[in-house]
Amino acid sequence: MQASLYQAARFDKNTHYSRQAQTSTLQEILKYSAPSVIGRALGIRLGMDVDAFRRQVPLHTYDGFSPFADRIAQGEKGITSNQHVLCLASSSGTTGKRKMIPITRKSHAVRQKARLAAAGYLVRALRNKALSHGRLMVTSSAAMMGETEGGVPFGYTSACSHSLNRSKYSARVVTPYPFDVMAIPNVRQRHIMSFLFAIRDPELRFISGSFPPFLLQIAGQLSEETPLLISMLRKGGVPDGIDLDGPTRKRLNRMLPADPNRADFLERILETKQTLKPLDIWPGLSALCTSSGVASDPYLPRIAKAFGPLPIFGGLYSSTEAIFGIHTDLDDGSATLAINTGFFEFIPQCQWHASNPETVLAHEVEVGEEYRIVTTNFHGLMRYDIGDIVRITGWHNSAPRLTFLRRRGGQLSAVHEMTTEADIDQALSEVMSLRGITFRDAGVTLECGGTTQRYLWMLELEGDTPSINPDILASDLDNALGRSNIAYKNRREDYIPPPRVMLFSPGAIAQFLGRSTEPTTDDQLKPRRILYGTPDLITLIESGTSTSK
Repeated sequence: MQASLYQAARFDKNTHYSRQAQTSTLQEILKYSAPSVIGRALGIRLGMDVDAFRRQVPLHTYDGFSPFADRIAQGEKGITSNQHVLCLASSSGTTGKRKMIPITRKSHAVRQKARLAAAGYLVRALRNKALSHGRLMVTSSAAMMGETEGGVPFGYTSACSHSLNRSKYSARVVTPYPFDVMAIPNVRQRHIMSFLFAIRDPELRFISGSFPPFLLQIAGQLSEETPLLISMLRKGGVPDGIDLDGPTRKRLNRMLPADPNRADFLERILETKQTLKPLDIWPGLSALCTSSGVASDPYLPRIAKAFGPLPIFGGLYSSTEAIFGIHTDLDDGSATLAINTGFFEFIPQCQWHASNPETVLAHEVEVGEEYRIVTTNFHGLMRYDIGDIVRITGWHNSAPRLTFLRRRGGQLSAVHEMTTEADIDQALSEVMSLRGITFRDAGVTLECGGTTQRYLWMLELEGDTPSINPDILASDLDNALGRSNIAYKNRREDYIPPPRVMLFSPGAIAQFLGRSTEPTTDDQLKPRRILYGTPDLITLIESGTSTSK
């Protein structure tokens, strides 16, 4: 706790001198990366000032970084720095290409300090509200995916982080369970084992999910697995069907003794209420930890219904590529720019369509304006335009505060899979080719069902197109979208229910969107595939002529 409070105080101090902190951070990054392959390729020199750096290095997306990441994956050294690459943090690009971001001792340490600072702010906020601090249930995976051809371990950011912090998690200081539980690859099995340890700890204080849909998924599965959890609490040990090697199963069995008194207590609540909610199991919960801000606000009513009136702490505004912001209070959707994790620039809205957009620096942004955020950091990313659009909401001393709004070009996310218009177009084109049909118009939205959301495809067929079973279209589009967006495919089995297809009479979707009802080409439809929930959209859905199961 003291380490986290120290990092929060240190960050606070730096926010008084954010312009100097940003200049110092850039110089440290240049020193770190200038001697590397990417540094030489970009013409980076030690001691370059901010303006010279911006003139020398062009803005780029992951496509510009990808060749360097591929070389790291092949086992080459010195690509982004002279430090050894411990692992590659993996995410999925919107075109289906897996992103690989190198993690070194330095980059991990920088991220870890930001995490500690966020934890320090959480401790402060809890003290201000007289709430208790304690253990955290976090169900993200610590299982690495494998190794690249060059022998470099790779996995999701959470797995890289948990693995590099293994000793701390093993000691069960932060979570109520050992590292072995977090390393279970299967989501359902990992959740069951997390629950079995956590329900034995009535003093649990926090439940964490990287994104709000993950929290809802935790609540949903906790309710579904209640009979099994109470049974195993009474019996003790690891349930059948959990895939563990012999020594691990034996070790975890010893750590899960029978607790019939706790089982009786929870069973009485279940008999009375017919369901067990988190606050029934852990009445001392202090807060939920998940990403917060404008993009998360639509989930808040469902989270409150599932978990009760608990405050939410945003932790970090981050991605695989960077940590952008540090949240400093409960129920605050804005984060303070993480001025020590990278050097940041902002593309004003008037420059979004420019071929070589001009940027402003952190001290030059204006409150209320929207920007695309650009980062240069210790992962070897130089003037990297991730596509995140943020709004500046105020100031933390001299550091800007910001909230994430959306990803450039629009996106649809049930569980942070970030499906784009391009992903949807690719899936539609593939299905039209596969079935020999033509869609006159198409749109996609999310359909809520309890604690989960599924994709609802709204389609119009050309008049001369043969009729086709909506169930077939639902299956085809599900598979095609998994190919165009790997993140959707990876989350579909465990987090996202099967999609539904609704067919509409010609012109219904165009009328909803207020555009011409004349037949259009696929290219002309690209701007508005993603449809967001409004009362008018509900009326449109009710007008569907047929639907899949």
